[in-house]
Amino acid sequence: MNNSYYKQPECEIELTEEILNNMDFSKVIYGERSHTGAMGYAGHVLLYVFDGKMIPYLARFYKDENVYILAMEAVEKNIEFFNLRRGGFGNGVLIKKDTSLSIELEKECLIYEHDQKKYQIYCSVFGILHTLSQNGLRRII
Repeated sequence: MNNSYYKQPECEIELTEEILNNMDFSKVIYGERSHTGAMGYAGHVLLYVFDGKMIPYLARFYKDENVYILAMEAVEKNIEFFNLRRGGFGNGVLIKKDTSLSIELEKECLIYEHDQKKYQIYCSVFGILHTLSQNGLRRII
């Protein structure tokens, strides 16, 4: 396993105020949020939206403080859609209620299955994936 610090999805989209205002949080399958003092990828909100394909969105405190704050507030306003999991050292994980994710350790990602297709979700840091694997998410080797 590669213990890379941060694994960036292939086509991450920077969150904007407009995107947040129009986002349907019922379509968010997986998310992360961390405060600026967290370990790993501090000061970020990562949201994977499933709309026929998996779309990763990201807000970063150190790139755009205003959008990061708006993203944190939007997650709080829509918290009823999620089960919360500990990501370790200041990182919070959001998994859509009634959604089953598994961990594929060889590819270092989470797997979301829909209509017999598998979609990869990358945690922002390996430590979050490791914490989820230690705390009950089903692992695929």
